[in-house]
Amino acid sequence: MMKKSVLRIVLLLTLVAAITVSFAACSKEVTVKIYDKSENTEITVKTNQTIADILAEAGIELNEKDESEPALDEKLGEDVTEITVKRYAKVTVIKGTETTEVELVGGTVEDAVKQAGIELSDEDELSVDKGAYLEDGMEITVTAIEYKTETRTEAIKFETKEENDSSILKGESVVKQEGVDGEKEITVKVKYINGEKDSEEIISEKVSKEPVDEIIAYGTKQKTSSSSSSSTSSSSSSSSSSSSGKQVVSKEAFPNCDDGSHGYYEIHYDDGSVEYVEY
Repeated sequence: MMKKSVLRIVLLLTLVAAITVSFAACSKEVTVKIYDKSENTEITVKTNQTIADILAEAGIELNEKDESEPALDEKLGEDVTEITVKRYAKVTVIKGTETTEVELVGGTVEDAVKQAGIELSDEDELSVDKGAYLEDGMEITVTAIEYKTETRTEAIKFETKEENDSSILKGESVVKQEGVDGEKEITVKVKYINGEKDSEEIISEKVSKEPVDEIIAYGTKQKTSSSSSSSTSSSSSSSSSSSSGKQVVSKEAFPNCDDGSHGYYEIHYDDGSVEYVEY
């Protein structure tokens, strides 16, 4: 009888030791890193605890809609060394006149923009860095940037040049050549912000039509004294004569060469008419 009692005690102690060893084996210490957006926490905890208990032990509080990975009700195992806290956020995405509200758990600014149905180009700009974590109530403004290459035609204004002409009397001028505008093709890189033109940069220019200069000739020819004397004598000698009954009021000679050998007379009559006669 005594032997049976001793045997039972030995078996009981063996069972308790086995349970203790088994429990110890299932409750090892593990160092876990907890990522809560930009904040990182490192904590050493026993395995076989729930993720919720570990977060509470680390002093990290979760709101009603926040989540974690692994899930809060899962137990920590030896192979789990990281816990990620996913925060709930309701944000507003604005592009031009369009406003979209987005709700996410554990997302970035880029995630929110994508959920709003907006495709970002490499040139588009955001009011918040696209890799930033979302904050509840955040406003994200998307500025659409687009570059286009455009070509237009512009006028090249003609220049006006002046020259002297000895065949024209001093004080008079003649347009010897009419000016004509040219044309050039300009290629520009245009920047559009939300569909509106913002700025442009000239890439190249090419003349497609050369302009034609305007040329104005100014007279340098002097009136000769002989023409004045001949004009006076002609005027006095013929002041009272007229082939058609009109009286000559004045007659002035205008030579076309320096020696006065030929030119023309300008004759004024008493009826107001003027006649030009070559000589």
